[in-house]
Amino acid sequence: MGTAIDRKFFRTRRTAIPQALFFLQSDRLLPADVTSVNLGIAMPEAMRNVPPAKRPQVLQSTVERLLAAEPSDVILQRIDILFDPGWHIDALKLLLAAGRNRRLYVLWPGVINGNILQYAEPGRPDYKRFDLSGYVDAYIVMK
Repeated sequence: MGTAIDRKFFRTRRTAIPQALFFLQSDRLLPADVTSVNLGIAMPEAMRNVPPAKRPQVLQSTVERLLAAEPSDVILQRIDILFDPGWHIDALKLLLAAGRNRRLYVLWPGVINGNILQYAEPGRPDYKRFDLSGYVDAYIVMK
């Protein structure tokens, strides 16, 4: 189940967890020894030659391909691109799938309230709300 952990536990025990998706509220909590991938830059570049109509179909495989060349620990930055309504995807499921067999660290670009992640404001086309309590290998790192 999705779990909230404190920053002390995160800093001392994160590498003992073999696969996980960590959501962080502050960039000060990001591990300094981990490679970073900026999806806001990498995704458009990787999909430059893919026809627009085919892009939603190859989004998952493109993210996986971008991460395949990286070590087992990766910081994902600028994930806002995943919330574009044109993708017609569940961004959380995509991130969880990308986090299989590795540790992903995501600086959450929205609001975190307990086990709830919120992106954008209600009523906006890109608004999303996720309850992490039903997800395995997902952690919210509290300040």
